[in-house]
Amino acid sequence: MTYLVVIGLITVAAIGFFGFTKIGKRIRLRATGTINEKLEEDASTPEGAKAYFNAAIEKKEEDYSKASANYSQILGKLSAFEKDLRLLQKEEMKVSMDIDTCITKGDDEGAKVYLQRQQDCGYIVELQKLRKHSNADRLQCVEIFGNNIIVDLSYKEGQRVVFFPVDGRLSNEYAEANNLVRKKDEAGNNIGGYLEPGKNNIRALKLRGEKSEGLVLPIETLSPYIDIEKLNIGDKITTLNDHLICEKYIPKRTSSKTRSGKAKAKNTSKKEKYPIFSEHVDTEQLAYNKNAFKPGDKCTITLKMHGSSTRHSRSIKSEQIKQKFFERLFHKEPKVKKEWTYVSGSRRVILEDFDGGFYGSNEFRKPWHEFFENKLEKGETVYGEIVGYVNEQTPIMGSCSTSKLKDKEIKKLYGDKMEFSYGCKPGENKCYVYRMTLTNEDGYTVEYPDWLMRLRCEQMGIECVPLLETFYFTTWEDLMERVEKYYDGVDPIGKTHIREGVVVRIENRPKFTAFKHKNFTFKLVSGLITESADTTDMADDVIEEL
Repeated sequence: MTYLVVIGLITVAAIGFFGFTKIGKRIRLRATGTINEKLEEDASTPEGAKAYFNAAIEKKEEDYSKASANYSQILGKLSAFEKDLRLLQKEEMKVSMDIDTCITKGDDEGAKVYLQRQQDCGYIVELQKLRKHSNADRLQCVEIFGNNIIVDLSYKEGQRVVFFPVDGRLSNEYAEANNLVRKKDEAGNNIGGYLEPGKNNIRALKLRGEKSEGLVLPIETLSPYIDIEKLNIGDKITTLNDHLICEKYIPKRTSSKTRSGKAKAKNTSKKEKYPIFSEHVDTEQLAYNKNAFKPGDKCTITLKMHGSSTRHSRSIKSEQIKQKFFERLFHKEPKVKKEWTYVSGSRRVILEDFDGGFYGSNEFRKPWHEFFENKLEKGETVYGEIVGYVNEQTPIMGSCSTSKLKDKEIKKLYGDKMEFSYGCKPGENKCYVYRMTLTNEDGYTVEYPDWLMRLRCEQMGIECVPLLETFYFTTWEDLMERVEKYYDGVDPIGKTHIREGVVVRIENRPKFTAFKHKNFTFKLVSGLITESADTTDMADDVIEEL
């Protein structure tokens, strides 16, 4: 009897709880599996409406909780991306400031060192169309950006790799981690690695009759520095998470004095003083810019010349007028005096005298400074290449023993030593113009087309870089057929050395658009010169490359 009474009381309590209390009713409605239908049915009553409202709140709270979790996850990723971006921007800003500081001080050597870090020297690519080496069973070849690369048999079709072109330099950390640096055992024998210790620069090589113009490594070699799954085909790399991977190769230089013993140049770059005197734009590799050409583009092919950059201009000189006491007291805007004047410089440095400089003296530039002084119209700027010799003993771009090339035909053609003289005798040099522009006071620049540049040079009595061909672009294959006719072989001017290569320019562009293509033998010679212990001549060419 007592048992039944207890059961009855529990039943009554349950009915009361689920039937008349808010919480109980909500639980009951959820248990039925028809909460939405019931709530909608009872929404006409005040109590039903409240229950419906409370259920809606619960649902929204649940949705919010899920959304909040997703948002937090996304926010975390966004925060990481923003952090990486800030680091990159900070690094880029620092490097740019370092470059500007060096240029302002006249330290163009220091500027070159910092400038190299702005260069993308590694490329994420996918291997395609691997082929057997023509004379080695354990090797194979692959073409990347028009360069033939030799790899071993471990590399497979479709594999993701990192490609390092010629003229790049691997960091010590990355090179050592991958056993790429040449070492010797106790007996003095080479044990692994082929990179020059302390330099790690990537040179063009020839192995059993096949060219190799760069270095390929598995993408997994980058895994200590980044999640390689985040890397995509076409990505360019220099630094990964504050770890330097590669950079533009800069040859060894003298530390405090030039070879003549004079102090470094005191010439200063004053962009604010000559606001429309522009530096020459960088010339990128042709092989990496296939998509830059459109059918119908008017193009020229000119000889690429191996020398020291020069520029001259009838430009605006801008100077602040010294303020009087009361003008400074009342914070008046300083007045600026502008006038047309003549100015000249190297690739990045404005020359206000000819002392110091990379070769100990810039006197070899002085004749060309004087040549253009009274020949340019207002706003005209001429860009050229000085080739030949600095003085009786020093070639502008160094020399190379042909025996190091291990090519009998080259030694037969050019003798024991190759110098990029372009027909100049020791102590002589020449200037060849490759670009001219016209800039107004507001800084708007118009490019002279090739025919107008040559006409103006003829009027001034100065030579231009040799024009090899003018044509209209149809296909990439047609363009490369034309390029391959000219980029290799004996220099057509002096016939005393190999030619560096060619430059392909698109004429129908509002801005200067041109790409270089170098020949393989030049890359071999250039690599040997830059590795010479006592050679610093190539640094000016490095500026040209940058």
